[in-house]
Amino acid sequence: MNLKTSAGEMAEALESGDKSNMAGVMRRTCKATFGLHPGISKPYQDVIEPLYQSRDILSWKPVGAGAGGCVMMLVRDGCETIVRDVCEQANWSRLSWDYDDEGVCVEAV
Repeated sequence: MNLKTSAGEMAEALESGDKSNMAGVMRRTCKATFGLHPGISKPYQDVIEPLYQSRDILSWKPVGAGAGGCVMMLVRDGCETIVRDVCEQANWSRLSWDYDDEGVCVEAV
């Protein structure tokens, strides 16, 4: 998978609401992101890896400009408190987000 095709797959997974499919797409996208440069994931590994190994999160990926600065995690149902506590202990902040059906629209005036 490359990052270009992953956008379409993620849009389909989000629209379907299929958490299992979203997790799979996120894992493949994350792997493709790491292919850009191994250092992209390094700042997050100490916090993310134990959560992933314990299956408290289903998948994750770095996001933001240059694939960095933020992490998006798909949390297993019932594990929200555990994940929140671990992230707070690491001094991470939680950002609320949602996807936009329209994206950026430019209109001529």
